[in-house]
Amino acid sequence: MTLATLAPPPYASGWLARNMLKLFPFRYIPPLDKAEQMEFQERIKEGFELALKEGVDVFYGLSSVLVKIGEQFEQQSGGMDKGLLLHPRAMVRVAKGLIKSKLAGRPLLPKDLWSVKAIAAGGTDTAVYRDRIIKYWGRSPVEAYAGAEAGLIAIQTWGTGLTFVPDMNLLEFIPEDELDKSSKDPSYRPGTLLLDQVIPDHVYEIVLTNFNGGPFVRYRLGDLLKITALDNEQAGKCIPQMVFHSRANDVIDLGSFAQLIEGSISQALTNAKVGYEDWVCTKEFEGTKPRPHLYIELKEDKFRNEEEIGGPFTKRCKT
Repeated sequence: MTLATLAPPPYASGWLARNMLKLFPFRYIPPLDKAEQMEFQERIKEGFELALKEGVDVFYGLSSVLVKIGEQFEQQSGGMDKGLLLHPRAMVRVAKGLIKSKLAGRPLLPKDLWSVKAIAAGGTDTAVYRDRIIKYWGRSPVEAYAGAEAGLIAIQTWGTGLTFVPDMNLLEFIPEDELDKSSKDPSYRPGTLLLDQVIPDHVYEIVLTNFNGGPFVRYRLGDLLKITALDNEQAGKCIPQMVFHSRANDVIDLGSFAQLIEGSISQALTNAKVGYEDWVCTKEFEGTKPRPHLYIELKEDKFRNEEEIGGPFTKRCKT
């Protein structure tokens, strides 16, 4: 049983879901033909109602969706419809889950209801959400890096890095110093490196050319990747390892002395245990000095005052 959480065709994830049925005996809930005609919230709601009755073995989708579902369980025991619990199998599953959660002395979580065999997670924030996914679902996700323009670019094997898939696209990499030159001079054409020329602990913008008749030639995705190693000894793969770093246009540079990216800010908020719905960070100038300004939409049940979040320099915005 697999929850149908992927975007429908013509998105690449939708075609992937359909093609997976040719290789594996998956059963999607709701069925793909029906799920593709539903709005996302409606699809998730029906999928979990079916999962309570029939179980779920595999999840493939966005890391943020997994965390959001876990948070809903933690806050309101999943918000389950009482009418749904009249179904015998759902009632037994929930009863067992409640016993597990009571013995553990915490709210009901998804891992109390389902023993998921595998989690394949996408999105650019999996590294930030990994610990919370384990907390809510009881299993660490396997990460993939893909896109509609390129298909699968890299996938996690053993270890925390992702291994490039070298036979779907020709991959090129723009070093950071070349990016700096092109940002200062739009007419400058940055140089690129090939996969066997990248260096560990360096950040690059990825450029790709499709194989197998794809339409993109030297296409800049706008993603920055960090090379973590030149091979994966655990998997026996002599292919460089990577992690997603940030979007190329989402880096806040502060006088060339410090750079902030989405992942580092998200991780800081997580470490500070700030309950938020969403946030945005901008670079603003106080006179001639650049300053990062963080605007947070706080959760009402976890409201913090200025001193708790950021000290006396944090200002509260009323909307």
